[in-house]
Amino acid sequence: MATRRKDQAPLALFDLDFTLLPQDTLFLFANQVIRHQPWRIYYLLFFVPAVFLHQAGLLSTVGLKRAFLSLLWRLPGSEVERLATKLARRSVRPALYDFVEEHLAECRGLGMRLVLVTASPDLYSEAIARELGFDFCLASRFERSTRMPLFPRARGPNNKGERKTEALQQLFPDIGPAGDTPRKNWRAYSDSSADLPMLAMAEHCYVVHPGKRLQGIAVDSRWTILTPARPYSSRVALIWMLLRQLCGLYKIP
Repeated sequence: MATRRKDQAPLALFDLDFTLLPQDTLFLFANQVIRHQPWRIYYLLFFVPAVFLHQAGLLSTVGLKRAFLSLLWRLPGSEVERLATKLARRSVRPALYDFVEEHLAECRGLGMRLVLVTASPDLYSEAIARELGFDFCLASRFERSTRMPLFPRARGPNNKGERKTEALQQLFPDIGPAGDTPRKNWRAYSDSSADLPMLAMAEHCYVVHPGKRLQGIAVDSRWTILTPARPYSSRVALIWMLLRQLCGLYKIP
């Protein structure tokens, strides 16, 4: 997805899950699809075993996501797009952290190019990027078809860690190798230490509810630490929310 020319303006790089909102959009997408067609809960027959295989090191993250996307089996491509747009408007935008709209507007006002850089599937991430006004979206890419297959094929690697910087270099060849030199006036936002390669590319970094390791790095590097309000107060409450979403039992506020 690209909505503007690849000019020389600085980049503002945003992770998605737990950075723009206190949610995992994969689970939100499952919640929405199952609430729309409850019989699609069958996907858990593939996804739950895949989770255990993944935890045992017998299935890749891409394989795990392919099992998850069995949720969309035989849906027309146009319906997948409609559900993705609905997800962006009704589930994601209302759940955004309170700082997000302000920071997006500030970046636009500074003439920056906004890039959503996420490991989430492009099948719905691109709709989220459009809804929020991003210029580009770099996501984990999966097969699209007039009728979705049971296990959509991946069209590339899982877009996480160093893969994010590689994808940025492919989209913007002029930025050069990642390296350790931050780009002047660039911004980067993330909640995860997995995004350290991406964060290292930006002069100004913002970390959202960082874990212990990322917080230590943020303090030493004088990055901005953001701790907006979340709709859960503990890890147990978060897990309970995610389980309800997996089963289509989560009511969007």
